[in-house]
Amino acid sequence: RWLEGRPRAACWLALHNDRVVGFKFGAEQRPGAHHSHEGVVDAAYRGQGIAKELMRRQHAWAAEQGCTVVTTNTLNDNIAMLQLNLASGFDVVGVEAAGGRAKLQLRKSLAGPGFEPEAHTAV
Repeated sequence: RWLEGRPRAACWLALHNDRVVGFKFGAEQRPGAHHSHEGVVDAAYRGQGIAKELMRRQHAWAAEQGCTVVTTNTLNDNIAMLQLNLASGFDVVGVEAAGGRAKLQLRKSLAGPGFEPEAHTAV
């Protein structure tokens, strides 16, 4: 439902033997900003770089669409996702309470040094 009516909404899938083993989706949050709303990789497929590759393709696509920034949120106890976000160039820009836990707000620039948009292809 989050994607309904959102501009530039897109979803990336990771498939293995015609089975979805991972996905990532997001949409334009405001002109020039893509929000990465959700992503997950099946537990049996974690640790193989699938989440990193889905993120790379999402960011490359967002840059192709004219976005200069990607935003996302993650809970502070989702250590693997937080580590991937930080290693991928995100900065923590805010924190809010979320049901007794801390929800981190992150932001990544798609313009400037360190970002090289690459052509996207199917995962």
